[in-house]
Amino acid sequence: MTLLGMEVSQRETVLLGVTLGVAVIFGLYLLSKSTGGAGDSPADFYASLDASSSRLNTSLMAVSKLKKNMNIGKFFLPPTDDSARVMTHIDKVARASGLNFPALTATRPKKGRRFQTINYRFSSTSNLNALVKFVDEIQKGEYLICLENWDMKPAEASENISANLSLRAYFAPAEGGRK
Repeated sequence: MTLLGMEVSQRETVLLGVTLGVAVIFGLYLLSKSTGGAGDSPADFYASLDASSSRLNTSLMAVSKLKKNMNIGKFFLPPTDDSARVMTHIDKVARASGLNFPALTATRPKKGRRFQTINYRFSSTSNLNALVKFVDEIQKGEYLICLENWDMKPAEASENISANLSLRAYFAPAEGGRK
């Protein structure tokens, strides 16, 4: 038998027929999946919506459980009158972590709609492990304190780094009430 000007054996003809048959069956299968079938009826739509709603509720419960386990959202927002206590807390955590620095400076409180903030800065020369320990510990405290910026560079001693740290502490609104 000749096909497109080439001689084709009987065995090749059978293989070509089987290949075309499989391709046609697969094409019809894909066509039936994309046009009609499951998912077009309102009942299927509502079943899919219920399944999505169930997955959302499960995810929300998991997030809630994580928040509870991580103590997220239980920070104390003190009035700015207590800024000295917050400054002492930062100093104590930094020194307990192994950071040494000459002074910790603070800015004046900045008023916001829902809270006030005070920025704290200090420079330290220590090993990287002490800095990482400080970052980890300061975020576990009773006050809401965030690391705003840290600028690091190698120190003269090869095992140490020089770091400039900027922290932001959050305080109760200026009205004195907590929201």
